[in-house]
Formats: sequence, structure tokens, C-alpha cells
Amino acid sequence: MQNRSRNNYKLVHESNQEDFTAALLANTYKSSSLTSTITNKSFIGQVTESGFKLISSTIGVGPACKCEGTRADENRIDLTTQLHPAFFWLYYVWLVVIPCIPLGFFIFSDTKISELDPSVFFAIIPFTIMALLFRLFIHGAYIISRNLLLGRMKKLLKCTVEKVP
Repeated sequence: MQNRSRNNYKLVHESNQEDFTAALLANTYKSSSLTSTITNKSFIGQVTESGFKLISSTIGVGPACKCEGTRADENRIDLTTQLHPAFFWLYYVWLVVIPCIPLGFFIFSDTKISELDPSVFFAIIPFTIMALLFRLFIHGAYIISRNLLLGRMKKLLKCTVEKVP
């Protein structure tokens, strides 16, 4: 899952590094953690001279994508976007807990396993499908958040963003 929700980009700007960092700082709500906060700034996170860690301040899907940038040279920054770690954990909990719900009913009932109809175990299948659909929903939120974040960077920081294979 980690490799599928991760993209690399090359951000090229025409200004010098100090002007770019100043523009990024002006549009970033400074926060020690990458958590959603209501703000009038476009980004939330940390900005340093050597790079930055940001999420979008868009309410709803904004925190789904974490963006890390490191300075490559004077006019280029290497970007890595990935699904926020909180969403990884949320999915893993869903993947483990949700399919176990039907098993929990059988474990805590007075029925012995030898007395159960084998078709009862097929009840796990719909719950597993729900967990997989939830993963698809999380990936969709990541894509929307990533596109919003990159679009704001292009507009506010006057730069170009190229995908790196």
C-alpha cells in the first residue's frame, strides 16, 4: 500500500531560494505536527531553508496527502507526496477489525466450532470487501488532496511541477 500512494515530483521555480522560501512561509500555517487546523493559509506544516513538510489546509481531504520537499539546487526542489501515516493506520485497523466482526460473534457465542455450518465463514467475505472499498476511498482522498496541494503550489509559488517516473 505504501508504494501505491506515493509520488515523486520535481518542482522548478524561477525565483531564488530565499524568495521561494519566503513565499512558502507566507502561505504556511506553522505547526509542529501535520494535523488539520482551520486557517486562512494554504498549507500547514514546517518550512526550513533545506526543505519542508506540508499538508493542504483544505477542510475534509486536505490532510490525506503529506508533501515533503528537499532542496536539490538553487531553482529545483524534489517533492515526495504520500498518504498521511494516520490514514495508513486507519486502513490497517479496518483491514484487521472489520473482517473479524463476524468471527467475534461466533467466538463469544455458546456455539462450538464443530457445530457451525461451514458456510458461516463466508460471512467474512462482505466485510473484507468493505475493507478493500475503504482502501479505495482513502486512495481517492489522497489523489484529490495531492492534486489540490500541487495546484496551490503552482499558483501561489509560481512554479512548475513535473512528475518524476
